[in-house]
Amino acid sequence: ILQDPAESAPPSDEKALKRFTKAFEAAGLATEWIGRDDYARIAEFDALFIRETTFVNHHTYRFAQRAENEGLVVIDDPTSIVRCSNKVFLAEMADQQDILVPNTMIVHRGNVDDLVARLGLPCVLKQPDSSFSAGVHKVATTEELNAAVDTMLEKSDLVIAQAFVPTEFDW
Repeated sequence: ILQDPAESAPPSDEKALKRFTKAFEAAGLATEWIGRDDYARIAEFDALFIRETTFVNHHTYRFAQRAENEGLVVIDDPTSIVRCSNKVFLAEMADQQDILVPNTMIVHRGNVDDLVARLGLPCVLKQPDSSFSAGVHKVATTEELNAAVDTMLEKSDLVIAQAFVPTEFDW
């Protein structure tokens, strides 16, 4: 199990990690915790379970690729990392598969002026490659929107914008 104990916002908390270990052991699988310095050891294992936040330009992706190339069962596999870390891909797939999501718009410099008319305010802006709410901004005014979009488009050619849907649920 690839994990970084120092990660500030890990995908699994300590309680979940212990449950994974118990579940694997109950299924007759031995577990070993590894870190980013264990890359050379991947071929020693039968499977790789990644419990770090994954990114394409990150050691977790390289681990996943190496493990897949070695024939290991891999969760999260490289293809899933590429797809799930790309909000543009996810927005397009949701649209193609008629998956119910808040009204979504892929924003670029040529269509920024259409955003308020299509989604209204407030709305939510997301960097295409962000995770765990990093790179996500709720904007309530045209001024906030323009400032946030300008800043985000300096880092990426595209931004995901979604209609704001109020909820009491703590996502």
